[in-house]
Parts: sequence; structure tokens; C-alpha cells
Amino acid sequence: MHQIAPRRPLSGARAHHWQQTVLPLRTRGQLHWGLSNIGHLAITKEAVAIHEIKYG
Repeated sequence: MHQIAPRRPLSGARAHHWQQTVLPLRTRGQLHWGLSNIGHLAITKEAVAIHEIKYG
């Protein structure tokens, strides 16, 4: 497992753009383990951690 991150911290629309475009290109079919509650449209092998689910 290795970390994939932008070269510098991003926020807002730039961060969203990076997550949806650059990240899928860098994973290239590998399993992506996301800890940020975000599902990526172009990543087909992905496990997403969903935090603080409230039932009832």
C-alpha cells in the first residue's frame, strides 16, 4: 500500500477536481481505500469508509 496525494494541500473546488480526475489516473485499476466519505466516479475498485452513520 502506498499513499497518493497532491503535491501541495488543496481545498474546495481544486481538491474535488484532483480527487475526481488525477486520483483515478494514479490508481490505475488498483484498489483504492478511501477514508474521506467520498466515492469516486472513475475508480472501479474502491473501498469507502463511512463515518458516523446514524440509524433511527
